Parts: sequence; structure tokens; C-alpha cells
Amino acid sequence: GPEQYRCMLADDPLTFTCEEAHKRGIELLGWVNPFRYGITAGERTNAISNGSGLTGSDPIRSAHPDWLLTYSNGTFNGTILDPGNPEARAYVVKVLMEIVNNYDIDGMLMDDYFYAYGGTTTEDASSQAKYKPEGMDLGDWRRDNVNKVIKAVYDSIQAVKPWVRFGMAPGGIYSMTASAAAAYGLTLPSGISGGDIWKTLYCDGLAWVDGAYVDFMAPQVYWSTTAAKQDYDVLCEWWGKSISTLNARRTDGKRVHSFISQACYRFGPD
Repeated sequence: GPEQYRCMLADDPLTFTCEEAHKRGIELLGWVNPFRYGITAGERTNAISNGSGLTGSDPIRSAHPDWLLTYSNGTFNGTILDPGNPEARAYVVKVLMEIVNNYDIDGMLMDDYFYAYGGTTTEDASSQAKYKPEGMDLGDWRRDNVNKVIKAVYDSIQAVKPWVRFGMAPGGIYSMTASAAAAYGLTLPSGISGGDIWKTLYCDGLAWVDGAYVDFMAPQVYWSTTAAKQDYDVLCEWWGKSISTLNARRTDGKRVHSFISQACYRFGPD
């Protein structure tokens, strides 16, 4: 219809989308994958060769190859911006703030792609040598790198548009490492098993709540109520109670909200 054509012809599709959403009383949040640079090996080269990418559209690889980590671990075979490199972290914050500053979005939601799925071994050896404090646990250092980006985005948004809500969408299972939850005086949910993103992606969702440098959490509880080891009800209750517990300990009045991310592809036609 006419609206479709207006969108296609719009000089700036995101401005158009914000305007049309707000006319209808709909909030619009941007969902971002902050560290992803290339999903597959040679992705940008292939895009250029088949005409779907612009020549010279690989500026980071050309000017700042030290910002990039390339993986080939069987689970993820691509490239990410290195969370351990301070310049790469600053670049991520700058890009996300360009969106916040230039568009009338109501919020921003960051996906759970930090360090790569499949695990990181020696891919970040260079940044370890340059930036990891001597004696600091490697996992703690990587989680701290991720946390620094999230806090920097939150603080930057608060400085210019505090009404824009910033949230995180970690995987639905916080961790399989009991000590990770115990560090916050919490226990893991019983009967749950699955991937440990705290250990492999260096994603510490409880740290963001404890530090209150997110406005909301939207865990991706993408399982059903009948899943044997990833029960939807159990996980939703755990996230809700954990966030409420950490909120209750605060003395500054700040509160982090919980909105569970739904897997719409699991909904049947009825």
C-alpha cells in the first residue's frame, strides 16, 4: 500500500519508522548486536564481488585490523570487534550513540553476542598481552571488558536522553557455574541445564542488574513450559526473583525492570 511505498522512498527509513510507530502509540526500540563484524569468513569480500556490498566497505579491517578477532571454531566462523581493545569498545559506544542522538527511538536493546559462541581460546592473545592486568583471571577480565561497554552506553544515554531506556537481552540461562550466582548471594535454578554464556560469551547479566547500569533486562527465554531442562516457567521466575532481590538491596532508589523476550517462532497458528 501507500505506506509501504513511502517507506521505500524515505530518505531515512529509521526516521520514517519512528514517526509512523509514534503516530500509532507504539514504542520503538532498536535491537543491536554490538560486537558482530562479519558473520562468516569472507562475508564482506563476497558481498562486494556479487554486487550487494560497496567497494571499500571494510573500513575497520583496513584501518584498524587490531580491533578485530576472527574465529573458526565450528560454532562461529566469523569476525567480531575485540571487547578487550579499548579503542574497539569506544567505537562500539560511538556507533550506538549515533543512533540515540540522531533518532527518536524510545529505547535500545543489546543482544547477547559478546565474545563468540563456541568459545574463545587464543583469538584475543594480543589484547590480553596489552591490556589484561597481571594476575587477573582471564574470564573475569573478559567479562569486565563487556561490562565496561554496557556501562559506557548506559552512562552516555543518561547524559543526553535519559528517557531512552537501555536494556540487555542475555540468553535465558544465566550460567551453569554456581559460583557465578553465588557472587551475588543467589543460587542457580534447580533442574536447569544448557549452555553457560557466563563462561563462553563472558556475559554476566547479574552484574548489570547489580550495578544498575541497565534500565531493564529482557532475557531470551526461548523455550516452552514443557522443556525438560529449560523450563520457561522456572527460568522466568528465577530471573524475576533474582532481579527483585538485587533491586531490594539498593539504597539509591534505582530499579531494573524485567521483560522476558519471547520466541514468536514458537507460537502456533492458534
